[in-house]
Amino acid sequence: NMFSYDKFKEIFKNYYAQMAPKIGIYQTCGKAIYIGGDSLHDYAGGDGVSDPGFVTTWNQYLGFSVVKNDGYAGSTWTELTGGGGLKRAKDLISNGTVYDVIILAWGTNDDTGGNGAIEDEASDSEGCTMVAAMKWIITNLRNTFKNTSIGVIIPPPKNTEDGMKTKGDLMIQVCELLNVPFVDMRQYVSISDLGSDTVHLGTGAGKYGAAEASLIMRICQYGDTLYPGNSEST
Repeated sequence: NMFSYDKFKEIFKNYYAQMAPKIGIYQTCGKAIYIGGDSLHDYAGGDGVSDPGFVTTWNQYLGFSVVKNDGYAGSTWTELTGGGGLKRAKDLISNGTVYDVIILAWGTNDDTGGNGAIEDEASDSEGCTMVAAMKWIITNLRNTFKNTSIGVIIPPPKNTEDGMKTKGDLMIQVCELLNVPFVDMRQYVSISDLGSDTVHLGTGAGKYGAAEASLIMRICQYGDTLYPGNSEST
């Protein structure tokens, strides 16, 4: 019968926001995310705010206050220039800006050093294999940004339905070896979902974005943002 007392009702009304949990607000709201990748994000992702694309679409619901879509057409895991994985990772480490979530989404394009083998040691040298670069990037980002959630995108098919099988399966092996969360786009996007070149996202952009959003929701931690530019950062 507490609500029969006017004093209690007044307190409840005035301090409801502090007393009640924030029901229905995602843990991503107000936080910062960085996405590195190739043309799939560059061409079809958008800026997360107003530019049309699947990143912009999912951020209408996830509510990140900072979205850095760093997709770069033609880039690979091993490149040390442009939008390559090694280049982007080194830049992130050098800049020292802490994001709440980092998504690594290379793999569509062939690496100069080849795919490699799961036994390859981590390396940031020119001409290294995809496996070596993946190991270096994930390990060094984790060591630098210890509280940041990191996830990997396994690319959708290319050219044929099984066009990314060997490479995609090897990428999954790296993720499992390093215990990094991933989403396999081959389970969500088929050749029929791609454009006429059977490489870039056509009608499958929405499926790709939904699967990416599910990974982000799975790995983003609860609590205040890590991003130093936000007023609520820690």
